[in-house]
Amino acid sequence: MKEQVLETAPRKIKHIQFSVLSPQEIVKNSQLVITHRDLFNENRAPMENGGTSDHDILCETCGERMAQCIGHFAYLKRIRSSKEPSARGKIEKAINALCKKTVDCPYCNAINGPVKKVAAIKIVHEKFKPKKAHEEQENFKTTFVNAVESMPELKAHLHKAQEDLNAMKVLELFKKISDEDCELLGLDPQNARPELFIWQRIPVPPVAIRPSIAQDNASTEDDLTVKLSEIVQTNTNIAAALSKGITISQLMPWRTFRFNECVCTPYNADFDGDEMNLHVPQTEEARVEAIELMGVKNNLVTPRNGDPIIAAIQDFITSSYLITKKDVFYNRAQFTQICSYMADADLHIDVPPPAIYKPIRLWTGKQIFNVLMRPNKSSSVLVNLESKGRSFEKSFSIGINDVQPGEILREKKDKLITDANKACDDLIERSKSGKLENQPGCNEEQTLEAHISGILSRVRDDAGQICMTELNKHNAPLIMATCGSKGSKINVSQMVACVGQQIISGSRIPDGFQDRSLPHFPKHSKTPAARGFVRNSFYSGLTPTEFLFHAISGREGLVDTAVKTAETEDLAIHYDMSVRNSSGGLVQFCYGDDGLDPAYLEDEVLPVDLKRNLQHTINIVPWGNDPGLLPYEIKEVTDLILDSDEFRKSCTQSYIESLQKFISQELIEKLVSLRQYYGLISADERPNDEYCDIDPNAIGSDSVKAIVDHKLKITERQLRKFLSICLQKFVKAKIEPGSSYFICLILNLNEFCCVKLRNNSFVGTAVGALGAQSIGEPGTQMTLKTFHFAGVASMNITLGVPRIKEIINASKTISTPIITCKLVNDSDVKSARIVKGRLETTYLGDIAKYIDEIYERDSCYLAIKLDLDAIQKLQLETSIKEIARAIVNDRKLKLEIQGIRIVDNDEIDVYVPERDSSRRQELDRLYFRLQVLKRSLPKVIIKGIQTVTRAVISEAKAGKKQLLVEGYGLREVMTTEGIFGTETTSNNVNEGEVLGIHRFGISNMKSSVLMLASFEKTTDHLFDAALHSKRDCLEGVSESIIMGMPMQLGTGLFKLIRKSHLVRQSGPPEVRLHDRR
Repeated sequence: MKEQVLETAPRKIKHIQFSVLSPQEIVKNSQLVITHRDLFNENRAPMENGGTSDHDILCETCGERMAQCIGHFAYLKRIRSSKEPSARGKIEKAINALCKKTVDCPYCNAINGPVKKVAAIKIVHEKFKPKKAHEEQENFKTTFVNAVESMPELKAHLHKAQEDLNAMKVLELFKKISDEDCELLGLDPQNARPELFIWQRIPVPPVAIRPSIAQDNASTEDDLTVKLSEIVQTNTNIAAALSKGITISQLMPWRTFRFNECVCTPYNADFDGDEMNLHVPQTEEARVEAIELMGVKNNLVTPRNGDPIIAAIQDFITSSYLITKKDVFYNRAQFTQICSYMADADLHIDVPPPAIYKPIRLWTGKQIFNVLMRPNKSSSVLVNLESKGRSFEKSFSIGINDVQPGEILREKKDKLITDANKACDDLIERSKSGKLENQPGCNEEQTLEAHISGILSRVRDDAGQICMTELNKHNAPLIMATCGSKGSKINVSQMVACVGQQIISGSRIPDGFQDRSLPHFPKHSKTPAARGFVRNSFYSGLTPTEFLFHAISGREGLVDTAVKTAETEDLAIHYDMSVRNSSGGLVQFCYGDDGLDPAYLEDEVLPVDLKRNLQHTINIVPWGNDPGLLPYEIKEVTDLILDSDEFRKSCTQSYIESLQKFISQELIEKLVSLRQYYGLISADERPNDEYCDIDPNAIGSDSVKAIVDHKLKITERQLRKFLSICLQKFVKAKIEPGSSYFICLILNLNEFCCVKLRNNSFVGTAVGALGAQSIGEPGTQMTLKTFHFAGVASMNITLGVPRIKEIINASKTISTPIITCKLVNDSDVKSARIVKGRLETTYLGDIAKYIDEIYERDSCYLAIKLDLDAIQKLQLETSIKEIARAIVNDRKLKLEIQGIRIVDNDEIDVYVPERDSSRRQELDRLYFRLQVLKRSLPKVIIKGIQTVTRAVISEAKAGKKQLLVEGYGLREVMTTEGIFGTETTSNNVNEGEVLGIHRFGISNMKSSVLMLASFEKTTDHLFDAALHSKRDCLEGVSESIIMGMPMQLGTGLFKLIRKSHLVRQSGPPEVRLHDRR
């Protein structure tokens, strides 16, 4: 019997000290020395003390089988030392910092040149400079006398000869380094002296680290084994066989992993042949945690946003749709047979009356579900969810015939695509002729692309709509798209009609091959086919160019989504309700800034769905003989309950205000309007008894009062019950401090406090992993890369996967920075254009009609003619003098005020500045300098903020105007006249030093060696830790998992404590109410 795994060990690992093993330590930890190269003897058995990979052969060293053998190290004795390859870089740096005794050393006047790597592991000391003779160099050349005599051609290359630094020489140098100098080299003199980087003894790991793979009567050895064999001078192929192979496991009947299709979503199972891994908890504590924390019944909703994840999917929805769809009827035999599948034979089922009596009695599919929810009138179970039902009465599959378009559908599709191509060609011709009017904030190119993209995007939607109407109602893809079990009309359109326009980053396929998308199309072609429009469907097949376009715009998931969780894996909620990492660093003062768990939220805005709970309360609490409340009575009862200590202590002020607002809008105001409509007193305020003795209920006939009560009536019992439910559900969603544990233990059976006890279990929740999964899993399913922003076709903002990448990598320059500005005068378009002119960068080329070269006898200059109409349309607040000043202030032009002449209110002359040179040279260069100045003048900024690319006026709520500014410079935009600076927002908020979740950011954020090694570049981090003698305190999740220790997360954050006298009792203690006092 397998022994119980105990979590509490005799000793606990506090930290790991990384270091380099010395030759003495390698010998001490080894069992034997390897002196021969053979792995097997002549009988095909492993050599003595050589270890084994066979389950049936005992270890020669300890006498245990492979499963029980702990593994034994050996070592190879090197006759000549060698450099350790992993420490090569550190060795080179250390040698460069040493005096080789052989620029000049200030102590011994020795020559020390640079040390360079040659070939694989060879190091050369270049101490002799080629053009500088030295006495020691001449002595060095005399060592090559014999070589030159045998090979005279070497004499011409003697000046290139340099000193080789072999391992023995480097070892001698490193041994002379003192402990003080080791610290100057960044090394630990106790654990990582530099001579330890030279291999004198090589450790040989046990077979478990380099296992042999059995293949029939032979074996394949690990690469490490082959390398070790080469070190002991063997180069023969290992072809020894193992005595016996491993028995192949067999899958026994009824031992497969099964679950209902409704729970496929949590497992991310999608019926495409996925394999699943089964993890068996080893301790009783782990089993309880798995049942309570990971059980299906406790995970009906996702912590991401509270949406249900245990629900009907795919075939379940499809079959339900087929049973209940229109014009589907069942006779009595079929109806009763389906009902008999719902439960055992002893259950009495009341057959409902048929939906159709004549000419034959027929029942609908909806009546089947009515019977399922309530088999008979005496049934106390209103919704029967435990009935057994497993019968296959109808098959459902997809074949090639389901996606074969009919003649009418093909004709409509061809006409649709022909019309779209014709419209695109017309737009292209209008653009070439200059008749296409630009959209606000767009140039001619952007306007054309926006129009064409809109036309081609509608083609696929219209084709999908044609498929929905022309395909047979029994078509399988159409049924799934209609009922919502799988796919949509776009998927049906792509399979049957056309794949449609391919989009990359919110636009069509760009030109990337010499002014064209592919070499198959003309240059600068903007036709649909040349820019990524796929007119074929998956049924008809894609052409080579269409196939390439479709592959280019394929789905792009997050790069290594799981890898990105390395930074968030150790985030957890602590007892002060803050979110901290494993080292105690504060990430968030309160989880989600509101302390609410999304799994218990019922609404997107509020934690409780107030409208649904109000309807639920009215249904479960009958009116009885209680009178309905008047509007002012509803307000008084509500204020009385919400002002109680129970509400004030348990709920936030914002939640109480939202409750008051909901009751005012849904009950009081509607009841007041209804009473006024039927001629009753509104009763929105309590009548003054001193001046009025009229009862509001006494006015009006009984029939009118009955109508009002029927439409909207709520009693005091219903209102109190509704507020009580709202209180309980808010507390259920709220994460309370740990102090309420004591209250929960005292009030054991109270339902309200049981809810609090459940909430307190969130202390220790791995919120970092929840956040990473909530982003990563939907990110891999995204197909669209960018989306139109704020309904403005001329401005795209990066969303979806590219935006997630920018956030994760902490990009300082994002692709589409957008600043949303609220205007002081947001009702006037003219005022908005004036503010837009202050923000948007306006260049001289935008407002100049022409810039001409004027050559006179004595001088030459540039004449600039301004377009006053363009200045007026752009609403620029500028003058001719400000324009001249802007030209002078441009640093690149290097002009002086004397070189600018204002001729008229719309004309400026700019003269080329003179240089300090002869008159002849000045005249020769004047023409070229004039051309440079002419090319630079149109780029002079006249008005606006330099970092702002453009600004677009868009519609906000209630017809208000707002500005969407593309670019950077939030501070300059906020201080611009005409803008509410306090209500200006930006999506580029990267301030300070923000580290991204990538190899460089993780390295700067984390100091744990094991965590960095588990992220990427494992061997590099481990070798670097050993060379620098690093210490890992084992605080994070990755480190704890690697070392087999309980992580400080979830249930590992705390321990359960109970009093010892409770254990000695024979049974559970009886707790009475008076004992708690």
